[in-house]
Amino acid sequence: MAGLLCGLAAAAPVGPLDAERLLEEVRLLAPDLPAPPASSWEQVPPADSGGLYERIAASAARLKSLPAQARQGLWDSAFRHPVAGLDDERKLARYDPKGFIGFCFGRAMAVHLLARQLGLAEGSVRKLFAVGDLREGNDPGWRFHVTALVKGEGGQWYAIDPVMAGPMTAAAWLAELRKTWDKQGQARFYLTPAAAVLPELATVPAPGQERGEHLIELSFDPAVQEGFFPAAGLGQGVFSVSRTAAEKHFKAAGRGFDFDGIAVNGERISYNGFFPDLLRELAFPAPRSMAPFFARPAPAARPLGLDLGRLGRGAK
Repeated sequence: MAGLLCGLAAAAPVGPLDAERLLEEVRLLAPDLPAPPASSWEQVPPADSGGLYERIAASAARLKSLPAQARQGLWDSAFRHPVAGLDDERKLARYDPKGFIGFCFGRAMAVHLLARQLGLAEGSVRKLFAVGDLREGNDPGWRFHVTALVKGEGGQWYAIDPVMAGPMTAAAWLAELRKTWDKQGQARFYLTPAAAVLPELATVPAPGQERGEHLIELSFDPAVQEGFFPAAGLGQGVFSVSRTAAEKHFKAAGRGFDFDGIAVNGERISYNGFFPDLLRELAFPAPRSMAPFFARPAPAARPLGLDLGRLGRGAK
């Protein structure tokens, strides 16, 4: 990797756990090295994903907000996460080999639960969804994206999104998403409770067959739907979603979200073990260094959430 400088300071003798950590860091710098032995969480027998989620989400609440340093640490932890991280393209490829699931909703869940493990109160974490014709080029691509928000100083909300360059205010995240993906300028944004994982996707009509009944439809108008209200301080096109409306229009952990996969228009899409692995790693983390010993940019094609345009064309 040209231009990368890495220094290891002399310290105490290297023990087994330190050696494993250093091998992992060197492996990221030299991807052709053989893979290290399985992490400790991979040796934990499979457990009930819903139960692990509830256990982590019930972590003690000691904080009402996170300062800047803690927000940066949270972003670093998500970006380099052993399951959900974007620092090594092989992590995402393991669970999304065809490149159309994106797993933004998995990364947002990771941020939510990591924040809870830090002691941040559940009410100080939210999700912010973008729904629309999201594309990086001229062709239709992703139908939605989501980030976790955490409360910072003065009640300000900050997006912790690993596809971005780092923590940013919710307003800055909205501006970046509109500039980068919302080419048509028609995306709508939804502020939900943190437990919301992804929009209801059981039925996704083709654009010419939409009736505006489902939130995922491009013709869906939240301004005329019950339970949607303008989100204070976030500008036009951003709606706060009531708990009742969230239960109707979103799949939430513990209330309808399937940790193993999803059916869209009758087609089953497997998550390939992403969420069981994520939750086991969060519950039984392997010892590792989270220090940002180098900064690797997010992938050039930043993965969002489910490329619905590829359904029915062999992307299963």
